[in-house]
Amino acid sequence: MNSLAGGRARGPVKRWSERLACIDQAASTNDVVRRWAREGRPEGDAVLARIQTRGRGRAGRSWFSAPGAGMFLSVLLRPALEARRAARLTLIVGLALAEALRCAYRVEAGLKWPNDVRVEGRKLGGILCEASLCGAAVEYVVVGAGVNLNVAEGEFPRELRGAATSLAMLRGGERFRPEALAGVFLDRLEDEYGLHLRGGWEGQRRRW
Repeated sequence: MNSLAGGRARGPVKRWSERLACIDQAASTNDVVRRWAREGRPEGDAVLARIQTRGRGRAGRSWFSAPGAGMFLSVLLRPALEARRAARLTLIVGLALAEALRCAYRVEAGLKWPNDVRVEGRKLGGILCEASLCGAAVEYVVVGAGVNLNVAEGEFPRELRGAATSLAMLRGGERFRPEALAGVFLDRLEDEYGLHLRGGWEGQRRRW
């Protein structure tokens, strides 16, 4: 039954995967979501870009973001957490991404601190969490996640060959839709994040 607020019926709350905005291009999906956060957009709003022109990883490193090559996604979180606990969210996102890969594609990915998703010793994906703090509390967190999907070995920049991998390389050249992985990942992240806020950290830390 729908509840009433201000005389108007409110429908069921959509899951994060149902609130995903797909765009053709962004300098960085993290920058898009940071702007949303400042505009007051709600937690769980997410964006997926076909290409990033200035995608970045940890410590300002660039992220390979060719058209259709991968999943380039960011989502907004507004956790009621102390600032000193914000780093835990990177682990939570890693768990969700590894679980999404296992469930969607039967890929058993490992996690390397602080933000690498790896298969067979090579980097398949990465995570970039950027927090805005207000004193000792977290104001919001922009979660960025990238996964190499449709990239052949020779299509990686020379410096990444031998160090990076993709789902296509792992699965014999098969092609993958970024939207499909994004939906599974957002569902897993919503569940893991909710568990974390309910006090599930110790179990999640052991799983990581």
